[in-house]
Amino acid sequence: MRLYLGNRNALTADPDGSTRTAKGKQCTTVDFPEGTSLGEAFTVLTASDGVWANHAKAGSTPAWVASDSAALATLVADHFGGIEIRDVEV
Repeated sequence: MRLYLGNRNALTADPDGSTRTAKGKQCTTVDFPEGTSLGEAFTVLTASDGVWANHAKAGSTPAWVASDSAALATLVADHFGGIEIRDVEV
């Protein structure tokens, strides 16, 4: 299972270990190991210490979501207030 999140508030690490917001539009990509359940994937993404919390500025929302799992894309879109669901570009 693979998921993409449009990230306009992506965090980037500086050489000194501090983080800052990256410039421009970014895409956060998550590849889940084979056998990851829908619930596990959703939790890994949305937990307070999860993927989104560690890759985007606090309080921000993804611009869009795309996934090879329509169910996961729908759950994530709904969780973030009905963000746009895009098709995965191959």
